Amino acid sequence: MSLSYYDNVYITSIIIDTEDTVCESGPSSNAPLRQKISGKPKYIDTTIDVSALVEKGPKMLFVYIECDGVPASTTPCGLDNQNSMHAVVDYGPIYETALKLAQCTSKCGCSDGSCEIDVVFANFALQYFRLKACLENEKWSDAYDAYCFLMKRGNDKNGQTLKAPCSCNG
Repeated sequence: MSLSYYDNVYITSIIIDTEDTVCESGPSSNAPLRQKISGKPKYIDTTIDVSALVEKGPKMLFVYIECDGVPASTTPCGLDNQNSMHAVVDYGPIYETALKLAQCTSKCGCSDGSCEIDVVFANFALQYFRLKACLENEKWSDAYDAYCFLMKRGNDKNGQTLKAPCSCNG
């Protein structure tokens, strides 16, 4: 951030964990991508090729920006962390699935609007909005749960069935 607290703080590396390696305490020790940043930049603008990380299918990525240096003594509590993290999702496969499900709702042949919305499509849409809201509000664990519902058809990364948050069968 461009704040005076960080005058003596600079970026040292970018670390990317996948849903298979992420841990709650911060970047994992076995993160599949670690890129050191040379010099002492305050900002970076770079493109990172993550194709090797997602070659076996879509993955939710957890991107850490690791910093070094000493923040000012006036830095507010919680803003003096060594790293910051944000989750990244490829929405392409999610949109493709949504379009397929949306077609199911329009193939019944009625033209008077009396059809009910397909339950599978409705649940998919709710999980999509849940994912978006969780990502925007940095609720990473909940975002991952919603992502699993969308990409893994209700199963977690180990193939176990996830319980729907609403206690339904969705």
